[in-house]
Amino acid sequence: MKKPLSAMQLWEFLTSLHEEGHDLENIKVLYRHDRDSDDVPVYAAEEDLYDMKTNSKLETIMLLTNPEQL
Repeated sequence: MKKPLSAMQLWEFLTSLHEEGHDLENIKVLYRHDRDSDDVPVYAAEEDLYDMKTNSKLETIMLLTNPEQL
């Protein structure tokens, strides 16, 4: 079973793109459920869930396609 992408893996991917000379400021972030689905723009990232025991360790972040919707 595949593990979800970690924030560190995402950071390393973005860092490698930057080091290759890509301007991250001009790269849009999109979401697709799979390679055959339509793309959806991601408009925000935010903290999501913290650990249940102490509620102090961030465990997940969320990419949002509609951050105004509650």
